[in-house]
Amino acid sequence: MQSDSSGLVRRARGKLKLNQVDFAKEISKTQSVLSRYECGKVAPPQKVIMHCVHILDDGSSSADIEQIISKVRALDGEQHIKVREALNTLLDKCV
Repeated sequence: MQSDSSGLVRRARGKLKLNQVDFAKEISKTQSVLSRYECGKVAPPQKVIMHCVHILDDGSSSADIEQIISKVRALDGEQHIKVREALNTLLDKCV
């Protein structure tokens, strides 16, 4: 099962149209570490999550932000701790 953070990393890399080697350099990691993030074997650190969120940011409207806030606040479970922390930090800056 793929975690939210692994999908986030993969989507950010896809948006930039980079292979794993080049995206790993972008986030100052090795390709093997990036691969573990994308496979969900290792949770990426908050800094990587924040970088990926910024890459994927498309200037959402405030209504979209409210929906995102609701979804982030609803995340539960230990597997979502780092994602929740990173997104809450980002959201606190937006509102």
